Amino acid sequence: MKNFYKIGLSKTYLGVAIALFLSLAIAKITIDSISFKIPIFGFHSIFDRTNPEKLPSRASYLDYPVQDLEQVLKYLIQEEYWFLSSQDLYDYFLVKTKTIPQQHIGKRPVMLTFDDGYENIHAFVLPLLEKLAKQYNLKIPIVLFLNPAFMEREISNRKDKYLNCDQVKDGFKKGFYDVQSAGVNHTHLTKLEISELEHELLESQRKLQECIAEPTLNTTVSLHFAYPYNRVNRRVKFYTSQYYQSGYLYNDEIYKLNFWQNHYKISRLAVFRNDSPQKLIDRARQASKITSQ
Repeated sequence: MKNFYKIGLSKTYLGVAIALFLSLAIAKITIDSISFKIPIFGFHSIFDRTNPEKLPSRASYLDYPVQDLEQVLKYLIQEEYWFLSSQDLYDYFLVKTKTIPQQHIGKRPVMLTFDDGYENIHAFVLPLLEKLAKQYNLKIPIVLFLNPAFMEREISNRKDKYLNCDQVKDGFKKGFYDVQSAGVNHTHLTKLEISELEHELLESQRKLQECIAEPTLNTTVSLHFAYPYNRVNRRVKFYTSQYYQSGYLYNDEIYKLNFWQNHYKISRLAVFRNDSPQKLIDRARQASKITSQ
């Protein structure tokens, strides 16, 4: 009799577990279906297929051909996507302190980010953005998550080259570079003591704002942060929130805006060398269409 009782009890627990699992799965599907989706693409290095040895990066699998990038950008322009800056995302979608301009109603938002600050961005991406601006009368902002120590480093004996302050300032003044932070030294923040962590966060912000020389009280420079090596924990998030308005990480998901959203866990889609333009376009198509507020 006891064995029958145990079997019955086990079946009851199993039934409850299955019901709970199904409920959670249905809840996730429901939330995903009603979430507003914004694809945020995360690039690193860019190369030119006609001269692949020029300005190489440290990790070739993260390089992306400028020729493929041009295909993607032309599609997004022709389909009238709204290219967001980091401050656009924050103001219009996260805290909603600004009303979305009428000209963007009916469009789909997308964001382009570039990590590590390789010089090949200035050599290949900036000329492409300038060419497209002339062709379509549209300036596309790209978000650069930079490390000031790389910008200042003596790299004459290295193959991989990084943007310097003059180049960053040039792209910023031309209206293409959205200058944001990834810490001073691109280090594992989760391994640092609190004083070291605060130094990485604050000094990076100070140096980038000093480079651009925007008035401190009216700056859009270094208000948003990307976690180096994608390493983040509760403590890193907390201290990031003391100095920055948002935090970005790679989890290869489209960013979803819903009541569970976390300003310090903004999802990005990692872009790799072998990703076809069509793959990026297909992911961009998953963006939600903006309706009137």
